[in-house]
Amino acid sequence: MITLIIPPVAVGRQTRRVPHNMQNQRMHWAARNRWNVAWREAVGWEWTRNKEKPSPLPLKFAKIQVVLSVMKLFDKDGSYSAVKPILDGLTAVGAIIDDSPQYIDLEVVQNKSYHRKDEGVKIYINY
Repeated sequence: MITLIIPPVAVGRQTRRVPHNMQNQRMHWAARNRWNVAWREAVGWEWTRNKEKPSPLPLKFAKIQVVLSVMKLFDKDGSYSAVKPILDGLTAVGAIIDDSPQYIDLEVVQNKSYHRKDEGVKIYINY
């Protein structure tokens, strides 16, 4: 099992601890792209820093659990759309083949946090 704890991501002067819910967020396409790239890079850096990599990469099948600690809970489809840049980061770094159900079993869990400093993203990968 691999555990990744994603640090806060910054674009310009703004910092976020959890990705945007892209379904309900009205955002210019260029701003949305900057955030998506920042989240993909953060996942890539955490993957390369992690010492517990499996030997045959990319993983042929993985059970991925993403835990979002948020102050305001997303609805179910919003939480899955929020983790899309995270899955794209795992694909870009070569950890998984693709983010389709053929290659991963994805579960998104949300925890209610009561302080902004407690918000964050944890990724658990079972292979």
